Amino acid sequence: MLELRDLDVELAGPRGPVPLLSGVSLSVAEGEALGIVGESGSGKSMTLRTMLRTLPRGARPTGSITYRGEDVLGYGREQLRRFRAEEVSMISQNPQAALNPVHRIRTYMVEGVQ
Repeated sequence: MLELRDLDVELAGPRGPVPLLSGVSLSVAEGEALGIVGESGSGKSMTLRTMLRTLPRGARPTGSITYRGEDVLGYGREQLRRFRAEEVSMISQNPQAALNPVHRIRTYMVEGVQ
């Protein structure tokens, strides 16, 4: 099971921290799929980027993200790679117009040539 509890994200700004998410909680059971919908700017992508740990520099998450009882925010490089590659994924609103931050640019370049 994947759980986000009381997730907050702040981004360091020139006049102090800027809140990006506040109090997000959700859970997804084994074998379940979850769709997140909402207005532009409502935090859908930021929530998922926090879960996948692909936040912009200076962003600081607090709260908890657990997957099968493990702390995702505490994952090391290899655990995080496996988590992204084998366990959880994000499908953007318009996948034709978006780059996945988990993939390297060369993946997209080679795809066009192939």
